[in-house]
Amino acid sequence: MTIRGITKPVTFDVTVKQDGDTLVGVGTTQIYMKDFGFDPLISPIRRDVQFPL
Repeated sequence: MTIRGITKPVTFDVTVKQDGDTLVGVGTTQIYMKDFGFDPLISPIRRDVQFPL
């Protein structure tokens, strides 16, 4: 994944179902904002971000 010009390897957890002739997939991953150059937040907000696919 590349964010703000910083590239890091990312692994997604994926579930795939067959719906007739179609495959339907749902995947998520978690990254840490500091890994992509964002300053950690000092607040009750989480410092990691989840990306649903």
